[in-house]
Amino acid sequence: MVVRDEIEIVEPRTKKVVEVIHRSGGASHKSAAIQLNTQQRNKFKQTVETTGSTQTTTTRLDLRQGMTLPDEIELREVPDTFVSEVPEIREYRYVVIGNEIGLVEPETRQVIEVFQE
Repeated sequence: MVVRDEIEIVEPRTKKVVEVIHRSGGASHKSAAIQLNTQQRNKFKQTVETTGSTQTTTTRLDLRQGMTLPDEIELREVPDTFVSEVPEIREYRYVVIGNEIGLVEPETRQVIEVFQE
């Protein structure tokens, strides 16, 4: 699919964006390289909730995987307590909108995973 100036390759079974190719010919970036298992997903939600980092944005938005977030939405760093367990998540950010937590690739601002609180 094409979103703004990017071509996004989607894995049909999981509907995850597995690669983003910039139309300008820039290098591709694998935005869904992180794969969290069920235990890690639960731990991530719990870590965000217990660190007091769940202050939600006032923006009304239906958070969904693959969407690109507007620039006015503040992205937060993943808590160090979780990064110490899953170091590869360090390059990602997250956002809380309503009762959902979105894991975001900060360069493209693309949501790569959505968690229900």
